[in-house]
Order: sequence, then C-alpha cells, then structure tokens
Amino acid sequence: MYYIQMSFIAGTSTIKDRVLYPSMYSTVFIQDDLNPLRIGMMKYFGWTQVSTILFDKDYFGSQIDEFHSLLQTENFTLLASSVIVDLGRTSEHILRLKQYNSRVIFGAFRSSQAPAIFCEVYKQGMYGHKYVWILSGTSMYTSWTDSRLDGAGTGCTREQILEAAQGYITLDNEYIGESDQQTISGRSVAEYDIFIRSYMAQFPDYKLTRKHTFGYDTAWALALALNASIACLNGSSLTAFNYNNSDILNIIQDKMDQVRFEGVSGPVSFNNGRRIGLSYIQSNKNFVRTSVAKFDPEKDVLNWTIYPSMLFQGGKIPKDVFTYVTKYFTVPLSAVVSIIIIDVIGFVMAFGFLTFNIYFRENRNIKMSSPRINNVIIIGAIIMYTSVCISTYSAYSIPNVGKATCMINTWVYSLGFTTVFGALFSKTWRVHVLFKQTSLARKVIKDSQLFGQVGILLLFDVILLTAWSVFHPLEMQQIKINREASDDDVVLMEVFVQCNHRYFVYWAAAEYAYKGLLLAFGTFLAWETRNIHVPILNDSVYIGFCVYNIVVVCAIGVPTHHILMLEQSLLKYILQNSLTIFCTSLVLCILFIPKASMVPCSRYC
Repeated sequence: MYYIQMSFIAGTSTIKDRVLYPSMYSTVFIQDDLNPLRIGMMKYFGWTQVSTILFDKDYFGSQIDEFHSLLQTENFTLLASSVIVDLGRTSEHILRLKQYNSRVIFGAFRSSQAPAIFCEVYKQGMYGHKYVWILSGTSMYTSWTDSRLDGAGTGCTREQILEAAQGYITLDNEYIGESDQQTISGRSVAEYDIFIRSYMAQFPDYKLTRKHTFGYDTAWALALALNASIACLNGSSLTAFNYNNSDILNIIQDKMDQVRFEGVSGPVSFNNGRRIGLSYIQSNKNFVRTSVAKFDPEKDVLNWTIYPSMLFQGGKIPKDVFTYVTKYFTVPLSAVVSIIIIDVIGFVMAFGFLTFNIYFRENRNIKMSSPRINNVIIIGAIIMYTSVCISTYSAYSIPNVGKATCMINTWVYSLGFTTVFGALFSKTWRVHVLFKQTSLARKVIKDSQLFGQVGILLLFDVILLTAWSVFHPLEMQQIKINREASDDDVVLMEVFVQCNHRYFVYWAAAEYAYKGLLLAFGTFLAWETRNIHVPILNDSVYIGFCVYNIVVVCAIGVPTHHILMLEQSLLKYILQNSLTIFCTSLVLCILFIPKASMVPCSRYC
C-alpha cells in the first residue's frame, strides 16, 4: 500500500531515502541539498583539497558523508575530516585540521557549538585571510554573535571568538524568491507577501514560520501533478483513486517528477523526491549576512553580485593548500669570501714564518727558542687554517657534501689544535722544569723529549678519534624549519644540515674533557712560569701569553657555539672560524714577530 507524501517542513536527511520513502516529495530543502553548491564553489575557485568538521554525526553526518562521496566522484582530495562529539575535546580536532595543513574547511555544526569551536580556532591561529571557513546558514544563525558569547565558558573572550570567526562564509538555500518574480499563482513574490501577511492578520495568535513559502508551493506542486495526471487516466477520474491502485499512484508520481514551476520560494522541481532549487553563498563580514552569489544546480552556474575575490578577507582568493618551497641553508657567498680571504692571509703568514724559521734556524736568537718545535707549532697552525677551509666547503656546498666530511673536519680540527697547543705545552713544561732545578746545568731537556710529548698527545687524540669514527661516526642530519615567506600562500621550508649523532654529546664530552685538562694544566704551567726570564729560553713569556689567550677564547667561544640555535647557523659558522683564525694567528704573531724583529740586530750584535 503506497501513497504520495508531500512535505514542506521535514528537513532531516532521512527523507531522501527512497527505500524508506519511495513516494516522498519535499518542497523544503535539507542540509544535503547544499552539497552541489559546495562542489560548485570548489570548481569555481580552483580548490582541490578541503577538510570537513562536524558536530553530532547523527544530525549532520548524512550531508557530510554525501559531500565526501561527491569529492571522490569529482577527484577532489579530502585532507582531513573530524567529528566532534565532546566539545571539551575540540582542541584535538582543530589541531588535526592544522596538522593536515587544512586551509579550506567546510563545517557543519549549530550556532550553540560555534563559540567553543571558534575559540579553539583562535587559540591555534587557524583564521584570517589564509583560511576559509564555510558553514551552513541553516544551522548558523546570525544571532550567535550576540553578547551571550561573554558567558560561553570557552576560555576565550568575546572579542577573540569574533576575531576568529570574522569573515566566515555561509551557504543556504532560497526561502523566498526575488520580489518582482512572477509565480505560478499569477502573483509576484511581493504581492504574495502582502497577501499572506494580510491574511494572517486575521489570526493574531499565530505567526508565520520561515518555511511558509514552502507550504504554499507544496499545494501548487501537488495540484499541478494531479491536473497533469487526469489526461493519463484513460477516462477515469482522480476520485477513482484508492490505496490499492498502483497504476494511478504511478501516474501521479510520474507527473510529480515532471513538475516544474516558479514558486514563491523560487523555482520548484524534483529529483528523486528532493527539491531542486537555487542556493546562495553568503558573506558574513562584520557579522552582517549578505547573499553575494546565486547557484543554479541544474545549470551548474554561479552568478555573482560582487567580485568573487571580495568575498574573502584581504580581497584575495585563498589557496586550498600551501605551496612548500624547500631551500637548503648555505652560508652566504659574502661570508665565505670574507672568511677565505682572512684564512688565506693566515696561510701566507704561516708559510712566511715557517720559511723564516727554517732560513734563520742557525741564528742565535732563533736557535735558542727551539726552531724545530716552532716548526711543529707552525704546522699545527697550517692544519687549523685547513680546518677552516673544510668547514667552509661543508657549509657552502650543502647538500652535495658527503657524511665523511663531518668526521674529516673533526679529525683535522682536533689534530691541529693538539699539535699547536701540545707544542706550546711542551715548551712551557720545559721552562717549568728548568725553573725548578737548582742548577741549569744538571739537566738538559732535548727537543726529542718535547717531540715525544707532542706525539703522545697526538696518539691519544688518534685513539679517541678512531674509536669515535668506528663506533659512532657523525652523520649529516637534515632538519626542516618553516620560515615566513613574502607570499602568504608559500611556506619556505629551510633545511639545515648539521653533523650529529645520538651519541655525539658523549664523544664531544670526552674530547672537551681531554683538551680541557690539557688547557688547565697548560694554564697552571703558564702561571707558574709567568715571572721567569731564562736567557737561553727567550720566548718563555710569549708562550705564557699564547696559553692564556687560547684558554680565554676557548672558555668563551666553545659554550657560545653550542648555545646558538640551529637557525643561527650563519653566526655559528662565522664565530667558529673567526675564533679559529684569530687564535691561530695570535699564537703565530706573539711567538714569531718578536723573533723577526730581533734577527737583523743579531747579525751585527
């Protein structure tokens, strides 16, 4: 037993089920009827990736499920979909949208849930001209922005909630046609409005609902279908209808499917019992709702009353996805050139002193200062200058350098430091030992003993570095950091490459502990010999100066280098290499400039 059912009030999604309601027709729109407009907007603005968020799946679930199906049919991408059941956990759902880089969000929730949702939107910064929130005008009443927001208990102030919701977009169907539109009744919409209000004036205890136009058009739709059915009854009349006569039911239902007219609620037609009609895009700038575009689902056309870009904050159509630009951080060429020029000057100076030291090795002043040990210091300095070149190559050639460069640079820097300071330490130790003797003639400390000390220190370095290289070698690690780009739709992903390992801190601590003890002992010896002036060791005071300077610079530079953030890689590069060049050059200048000034005099004295 079947019969035609007509509705102008049922707005739930269940009425679209043709299995449960095979002969149901509705002139009222349901939430699902906005889905063609949602798809139409995406096509118009060129969006291909969207996200959805809804509250109370039982009420809003059907329209969102249908929207998801349409997205798949149209080859669009659904980035994320969140269903809020407990408003207390709204932050988790907004965070999920943010993690998926959602920018165009279609929401389905009531006005009562809006304060809590937009509060979380504010807290997580998902608002402004980069984001689009598109909601249903049927469930989002304009009155939700009234003063009751102050007592919403969301954790946000009224101003914060309104700031996050500013410029949201609503979609809604037509409830009443344009005022001058001629309807099937012969009246214009304006004339109908006058008629219905004057008629209702006779019944002061009753009020017109928002859906009164649907009731009026329901009567016309049924009347038109019944009239059209008469010609197909083969001489019978509609009065012969009974609930067991499926033939008459089929005829009436067929004519209902063909109904098409201009009603007071706009154009009326049906597709599987669902109303086909116009829908609107509404602007909510400053929370004043204005229809700015009309969508005809049959023609799949959007007609605008404004420039489409004016719908959005900033007057620019937001993109549905950020454009990610990956850029490797490299040291600027200007910094590289500056460091290399200074480093080359250091190389020239070191080779100049080495040549000087070899050429004048038989000179009395040079010979008294152990020229062979001085040569070791100069060679160590050259190694230190070389480490600057390797560091510069690594910093400027990323990401083309191999991971082996990490350990190579560590080896060169560590061995160079040990060579320079080990030689200085051995010379300081000799001064200290000689000073402690009662007679200088009793004990002679040869250069070979000093070479042995430097060799032992280097051997310890080699053992430590070999173990480090074998068990936990440093690796090139890439760390991505988002940077603000000049274009709001572009996210600059700057990639920083650093040499690291999960056990790096332990090996580095071992290196620092070893060299720290060496520096501490060297400082002690330098302090002990600060007032010693031994004629046959004419550079003892200068050696002490060198030790002090290295200790002070290392005490300041090493902690500073590790405190600097990864984003400050340029500063770290400049600091490390500048201090290396400075300390190395300072040692060479302190030790050899006085000798160079004494050599000409010694020829004639």
